[in-house]
Amino acid sequence: MPQISEYFDKSFLEREGTDLGTVLQSLEKSKQIFLTTLEGVSDKALHLSPAEHRWSPAQVADHVIRANLFFLEALELALERATNPSLPIPTAPKGQLSGEGKPMAPEEEAPRAGRSRAELILDLEQSVSQLEHIGPRLEAAGQLGKLAREVHFFAPMTALELLRLASWHMRHHTRQLSS
Repeated sequence: MPQISEYFDKSFLEREGTDLGTVLQSLEKSKQIFLTTLEGVSDKALHLSPAEHRWSPAQVADHVIRANLFFLEALELALERATNPSLPIPTAPKGQLSGEGKPMAPEEEAPRAGRSRAELILDLEQSVSQLEHIGPRLEAAGQLGKLAREVHFFAPMTALELLRLASWHMRHHTRQLSS
C-alpha cells in the first residue's frame, strides 16, 4: 500500500468550530446523529459488509470508537505535558492509501468484528463523553492550542484540532452505516 506523499490540508476541520464550546457542541451533535443512524440499522445488516473490502456497520462503529480512544490517549498526554513539558509529542508515520487511493485506517484504529450493538453504543457514548470532559481541562491547563500529536493523515495537530477531527470523523463515517 502506498504512503501519502503530503499531509492532507486540515483547514476544513474549522467547520467543527473555532472555539472549544462550539467544537464540543459539534462533537455532541455528531455523536447523536451517529447513534441515531446506528440504531436504525437492522439487526440483519449490522454485521453484514455491504460490498467486498467494505466494513459492516458494526465495524464502522468499532473503528470510530477506536479512533476516539486514539485521540483521547493523545489528549491525555497533552494534559500531562502541562505539568511535565519534557514529555514527547507522539509521532506517527504518514498514512497509507488503498489501491483506489483512499485513506486506510491505521492499525490501532482498525475495526474488530463481532461486537454487539449494545456494546458499540455504550463504548461510543463513553468515548465521546471522555473527549467532551477532557476539553475544558486542556483549556484550563493552557494546552488546547498546543501540539498534541502527529496524526497519520494530517501532520501535527493541536488538542483543539484533535477534538475537531473526532467530531468530523464521526460524521464522515455516519453515511457508511446506512449504505
